[in-house]
Amino acid sequence: MNSRFEYKAFSNISGRVLAIHRGRIYVGYKNRLYVSADDGKTWQFAGVLPASRLCRYTGISRLCARLLRYEPRALAVSDNGYKLAATREGIYWADAQEIYFHSVQLPNLNRPVYFPMTILADSANRFLWGEYGSNPERQAVGIFVSSNGGKLHQLAYEFSAGDVRHIHGLYEDVDKKGFWVATGDKDKESGIGWLSSDLKDFSWLVRGNQKYRAVSIFVEKDCIIYATDTETDYNYIYRCDKNSGMVEKLAEIPGSCIYAAKFGNWYAVSTTVEKFYNFKTNMATLWLSQNGVDWKQIWECEKDIWPKKYFQYGSIVLPRSSWQHDKIVFSGQALKELDNRICIGQPF
Repeated sequence: MNSRFEYKAFSNISGRVLAIHRGRIYVGYKNRLYVSADDGKTWQFAGVLPASRLCRYTGISRLCARLLRYEPRALAVSDNGYKLAATREGIYWADAQEIYFHSVQLPNLNRPVYFPMTILADSANRFLWGEYGSNPERQAVGIFVSSNGGKLHQLAYEFSAGDVRHIHGLYEDVDKKGFWVATGDKDKESGIGWLSSDLKDFSWLVRGNQKYRAVSIFVEKDCIIYATDTETDYNYIYRCDKNSGMVEKLAEIPGSCIYAAKFGNWYAVSTTVEKFYNFKTNMATLWLSQNGVDWKQIWECEKDIWPKKYFQYGSIVLPRSSWQHDKIVFSGQALKELDNRICIGQPF
């Protein structure tokens, strides 16, 4: 694999890249969504999410927005056009024609519900997501499903109190007919498990170690491929056999991985600038592979001057979906000259 990577930052749009669906790139900016159907040349307004007055006012300043983590953090679009989006304040739905998103209906669980970091629109036009939050008391956390375009959500499966801290993501396995579920964060809480397509049966494939702490997963025919998301140990890209759970290290990466996406023939993962005492780096990196096995760092970008603890870790943000083009779409978070910028790159 060659190591050249050329990219450009769009001058006509700012924000965070969220998803790509049927060739359309979706971007979140403050509490608004924008979409491009021509590889970023032009952008159209795609929706507005409810937001508290505090968030609307603080969103005027990018640094205040970073401090409060005020921005859309997840979006999924179903094949029938419904959209489901999440912020730290809530989770919201809209149909194909609507631009104003509505708060979803959640079951009364007699406990707080954490809103997701990732959302899945599956092949049956259902939305699925798992609770993601600080959860200091290690309360129960659930996986929710909506079968009516995101309006009404039901609790499909619940991890008991103390079992896991939160759910990083769900990934559909069309061949195996079900879903891979990634959880974190401490050793015993970190794992990857299997959820049946009817959402009734769950079993662990691997768990109990930081090497099983994943956020984003590539689902292959016989294996899953993921990069670890730990700030307490070295991070690697792994191949994990679907049946045996045997893992194989493919590459060491210089930071935790939150984002991964497929772009045509390219697999892409990115690393985040966090604090790990044995590995001090101020660079977020982008790694590519054409077969999911042989990986190479192809680009890096420096964290900006603002403190990580308060103003976000430096990340190369990838969309939570795939694209048919061999072009890499990403946005910068807390990166020098690229914070809140939408970019498109071409590997050579």
